[in-house]
Amino acid sequence: MNQLLPADIREHWNFVRPGLEEIAKVDRGEWIPEDLYATVVSGRASLFLTDDDQGFLICQTCLSGYREERVLFLLAAWNRGKDPFGKYWDAIADLARAEKCSVVRFESVRKGFERQKNWNLNCYVLERRV
Repeated sequence: MNQLLPADIREHWNFVRPGLEEIAKVDRGEWIPEDLYATVVSGRASLFLTDDDQGFLICQTCLSGYREERVLFLLAAWNRGKDPFGKYWDAIADLARAEKCSVVRFESVRKGFERQKNWNLNCYVLERRV
């Protein structure tokens, strides 16, 4: 995956925004695409494009509240096909390790994610160890 500088998001926004809109249609999260744009531009999150230019990942590194371990928190993951977590898991895990994170986590209102292989439902916060 290739990390974009915050200033470069504008150049790729016509690719990223429709993917975010697609996610928002099915996930009904509390964010709108502009929230994620602002988060990346401000440097509070990072935007990565996949090596095959078919997807993207917006994430941030944080500390888990009680365990005090580093977490790679996925704000949005999308690709032109299906199952970005399956297709890009190796790249996501490599990114987590590079950031010294032991957990990859994301939130979803879609209970169906608990059926995903190797993901554990945790109060609708799903996580996977790396």
